Amino acid sequence: MQIQILYFLIPAMTLIFAAVFGALWWQDRTRRYILLFAFWAFTVGLSVCLQTWVFGSIGKGELVFLHLLSSLSIIALVWGVALRYGDRTPLLAFGILSLLTAGILWLARGYGVQPVIIMAQNFNGALILGAAGLSLWLSGRRQAEDKLMMAALVIGTLYGTFRPSLSVILSSTMTMEQYQSSSLLMINIALTSVLCLVLSLSLIALVFTDRMRATKEEGALDPLTGLLNRRAFETQIKSLRGKCQRENLQISVIIADIDYFKQVNDRWGHAVGDLTLKQFAKLIEQQVRPLDIVGRFGGEEFCVLVAGCDEARALEIAERMRLATRGLNVSRREGKRIELSASFGVAQWSDSESYHQVFVRADAALYKAKENGRDQVHGATLGALFSRADNVVAIPSLRS
Repeated sequence: MQIQILYFLIPAMTLIFAAVFGALWWQDRTRRYILLFAFWAFTVGLSVCLQTWVFGSIGKGELVFLHLLSSLSIIALVWGVALRYGDRTPLLAFGILSLLTAGILWLARGYGVQPVIIMAQNFNGALILGAAGLSLWLSGRRQAEDKLMMAALVIGTLYGTFRPSLSVILSSTMTMEQYQSSSLLMINIALTSVLCLVLSLSLIALVFTDRMRATKEEGALDPLTGLLNRRAFETQIKSLRGKCQRENLQISVIIADIDYFKQVNDRWGHAVGDLTLKQFAKLIEQQVRPLDIVGRFGGEEFCVLVAGCDEARALEIAERMRLATRGLNVSRREGKRIELSASFGVAQWSDSESYHQVFVRADAALYKAKENGRDQVHGATLGALFSRADNVVAIPSLRS
């Protein structure tokens, strides 16, 4: 009776987890690794159901089939973990290992060598789980969810390595039929249930950590352009300034503003205005490095924090942005192109200043650029080093 309860426990538990993972994947189908987790849980439950209620006896064919199904399940598990971390999975190597093990099991069952069957089945899964755990450890990831996942993989590896050795010692005189009716099998099933529970909870922790992180990131981003919003921008600058101070690097602020943007909205509608903001945001991101911070402060105003740059170097970066803006391709429905320009204010952040103070100086430089005719770059200290020879018209023109 107890062994029947345990036989029912594993498929019931894993199929419930498979349904949970399936529902989580359905909510966000871009995260394919969750679908692999669901497949792992489903195939574990299916394997136990087949072994318990479908196959009357475990012959060579049934043994190899169950082994391949179990191997496919474990490979799906480690593939999903690797996919979540953006790592590669040696699927071919795992597949060859599983097929070789299947051949060993076929021969061992034919000759009735029970110890070989137990060792081969478990060592195959232990090697795959161990490889995944080692890869995760070598990646250097040490967040709480990473440590939990590594611990689960280590437990799975140890389970597949030491438990079969003990089972072989205890069942060395048993046939397959005797082993299937022994208390040793009941203990193994109980341990397997615990392992499935540990792995499932670790995987759920990964999924929910990602969901919470994604929700937090969405709250930090401007929904139109995908850049940081002002609050998130001002939060991140603290860490960047600290890094620059430790490494004795200069840091500068660039404020950008699209010229006559209100008239773009008034003339051609908010759809064209939104497209203009998106393309301008993309342009700015293309002109800076991953280390730099870019944010949208509302309306048509953007701010960039550039590390390792004094005011002169930041002016050059802003000038590249200004020139790129002149070539920005924003089209109306009629296929005509809107000619755009932007103005930029730049200030170097001194050690004695607060962020608010340097922002005020960069904003004042931007005002000077606007006041002097727009479409130019103005430094808080160095002045207008870059400007157009001719002034832009008050209303953006159309270029056919």
